[in-house]
Amino acid sequence: MSFTSADRAVLEIREMLRKTRNREAVIRVIAQRGMEEETARELVNSIHRATLSANRWSALGAAWVGGIGVTLSLLVFFLSADSLSGRRLSIAAVGVGLPISAVALLWGLVKLCTASGYEVDED
Repeated sequence: MSFTSADRAVLEIREMLRKTRNREAVIRVIAQRGMEEETARELVNSIHRATLSANRWSALGAAWVGGIGVTLSLLVFFLSADSLSGRRLSIAAVGVGLPISAVALLWGLVKLCTASGYEVDED
């Protein structure tokens, strides 16, 4: 797979953003390499926004999955507490499913609040 010069520029800007975490410094470097400063600013800001958006969508997905898990665990707990086997299922739902889902929900919410646009978070 061959990259065009535009693809290489985008990859290089992402790498510089990840290393420096300073958009203005990246804009200055790109401007010194021959791109107009306004064009460099637009390109760096658009890459930063795209990365931030990708990180927030990823975190929102994690929060949704955790919230669905919490909801399902509570539904199983409340709807299956009638018989002996239902009690075992509800104990399993609350003892195992609820804590794991709650941790996933909290992890997703923290990740959503702390998302940065400087590097793509690995899931």
